[in-house]
Amino acid sequence: KGNMGACALARNNDDGRYYVIKQVDLAKLNKKERQQSLNEAKLLSQLRHPNIINYVDSFLARKSDHLCIVMEFADGGDLGAKIKHTHGVNFPQDQVLDWFIQCALSLLNIHGKKILHRDVKTQNIFLTQEGVCKLGDFGIARTLNSTFDQANTFVGTPYYLSPELILERPYDAMSDVWALGVVLYETMALKHPFNANDMKSLMHRILKVQYEAPPHIYSAEMRSIVSRLLVKDPAQRMRLSEVF
Repeated sequence: KGNMGACALARNNDDGRYYVIKQVDLAKLNKKERQQSLNEAKLLSQLRHPNIINYVDSFLARKSDHLCIVMEFADGGDLGAKIKHTHGVNFPQDQVLDWFIQCALSLLNIHGKKILHRDVKTQNIFLTQEGVCKLGDFGIARTLNSTFDQANTFVGTPYYLSPELILERPYDAMSDVWALGVVLYETMALKHPFNANDMKSLMHRILKVQYEAPPHIYSAEMRSIVSRLLVKDPAQRMRLSEVF
């Protein structure tokens, strides 16, 4: 369950395959939120990429005011849970790099379509048993109408918020890139780079870009990617093209 609804695992009686049905209760939503849910379904139908959760179908439930979005099922859980279950044992560099590249590819794809995800976090990065990473949960994604258009709404999960979001400045694709830097750090250090006991302290740490260095078991080059992604000024932040 999440803020906008619940997900259920379902089996297709025709092919025996498992899918996830995200159920959004439209009755509880105001007009703007209702439109947001319909937009998510429309947005997902446009996305086709190996590293993005595949959209299968969407429909309105007959007996209740629910929008149902049918999506592919990633049978390996999510990256957040994977990090939690390591019990402090770091992932090999090859594994971290593999996940990171796949996540970067998914962002490169949506940014090319002028879509911001706006909630990139380890819980929204899903895994398959074969080790494929898939970005999902586009509930607060936003399409940019022009390449230089910048969004203004304050959204996302606190640990992954970019400095420009905290400062309530216009933001663009580089805000997702900051969040990718946080995800990379998390897969290396097994914790968030910015931790605090309250929201004010957390925001202060993010704005000061204060975090412990990633573990030295990873190469200097790998660690430098983190420091080049977690740069306060979005204009100076490492671009996805540079990452590759």
